[in-house]
Amino acid sequence: MKTLFVGIDVSKLWLDLSVTGEIGIETHLRIDNNLSGFKKAIQWLKKMKKQEEWFICMEHTGVYAQPLWYFLKEKGIEYSVVSGSVISSGLSIKRGKNDKLDALTIARFAKRYSDELTPHKLPAQLLRRLKTLFAYRERLVKAKVILEVPAGESKNYAEQDSKEMCNETSEVVAYLNSRIKRVEKLMLELVKSDEQTSECFKLILSVPGFGIITASYLLIITECFTLFSNSRQIACYSGIAPFEHSSGSSIKGKTRVSAKADKKLKGLLSRGVSTLLLHHAPTKQYFEKKIAQGKHQNLVRNNLKNKMLHTVFAVVRKATPYDPLYSLDFPSAA
Repeated sequence: MKTLFVGIDVSKLWLDLSVTGEIGIETHLRIDNNLSGFKKAIQWLKKMKKQEEWFICMEHTGVYAQPLWYFLKEKGIEYSVVSGSVISSGLSIKRGKNDKLDALTIARFAKRYSDELTPHKLPAQLLRRLKTLFAYRERLVKAKVILEVPAGESKNYAEQDSKEMCNETSEVVAYLNSRIKRVEKLMLELVKSDEQTSECFKLILSVPGFGIITASYLLIITECFTLFSNSRQIACYSGIAPFEHSSGSSIKGKTRVSAKADKKLKGLLSRGVSTLLLHHAPTKQYFEKKIAQGKHQNLVRNNLKNKMLHTVFAVVRKATPYDPLYSLDFPSAA
């Protein structure tokens, strides 16, 4: 039985641990974010309760938490990793912010929702490497945009004054483009190096609207479609699943999507829909039909994003490539 709930706030240099449990137990410890600090934390927790009674929870903070993940796995200690938005929405409003308070908030969240949280599993090494490459590509693209936009504006409105800057920018952007292509090549080589991952990747690409970037991101966030049991869960995760908004007889709102979402996936799906509307005749026909019926284009686009996810989930689960002759029975835009 879990009786000691441990919240860990992860920073680059240190970790803040707060525990809550039975009456009288609510304390805090700060350790270095390294092996000696992890060992110190284990000894500290053992003085309070046996390992079988610990319930450890931490916020997902990316690479800074990974050394701790590997340490806990090696020691056979289960732990849960939860996004910050879920923790914030799961508890009442807190006033003030510091690392100690954040750790205690996570501990209280773990205590309240321990029956709903699942142990965290480290993704396969291939997917971890793919995630690193994907993040690197994102930084390269961002750097390219940061340079391109002001250079383009200067060229249009102050061409003579910005000639040297535009020339320099063109050279740097050309280099960044070569690096982006190189990273994409590495991503493809990595995916192809594993038969199971490669098969899943090919199935995703068989669905209209999915390119190598969106397919790679789906592999990463779903861990080859092992983290979600149905397509509705992925739709909720990406913030495109509609939810009812009503209460009694006074509130009769329209169905709406949640603001809590993986905005990266939502953006990639939006790009996929835009591509389909340009190059996929059945999608374009469906869109025009719904607009003619008076549906708002944002609603129709959201339906198309849902269709993309439901289709790709079915294709991967059945291990059968997408059939272009399959009837485009899109969800209702009502």
